[in-house]
Amino acid sequence: MKYKSKYIGLKKESELVRKLSFLLSSGQGIIESLNVLSITYPEIISIYKNIDEGKSLKNSIKQSTVFSNISVKIIEVGELTGTLSNSLLSLSKYLRQKYEIKNKIVTASIYPLIIYQCL
Repeated sequence: MKYKSKYIGLKKESELVRKLSFLLSSGQGIIESLNVLSITYPEIISIYKNIDEGKSLKNSIKQSTVFSNISVKIIEVGELTGTLSNSLLSLSKYLRQKYEIKNKIVTASIYPLIIYQCL
């Protein structure tokens, strides 16, 4: 079965990146980590298969549309510098903050509309 990858959203991307960071920092390899995570996140199956076939992480992630552009760049830098686990953890924190700010903005925007409708 061919699975079409698509962007998964800020919250899910943050969770995926955090879990990948923890797996890598615990000593798991990238292939094993992606294999485990592909059970919960089927969107990354194509990335896992590409890496399993011998392609680089950078190229596999660039080919998919699962991750945002900033995530792709940070993962690329982490891979090149050998600090992938730390880069992923920092990225996860950034994505989580971005998600929370976005939700606060949406909530703050909706409240005045509700009040206006009640008048």
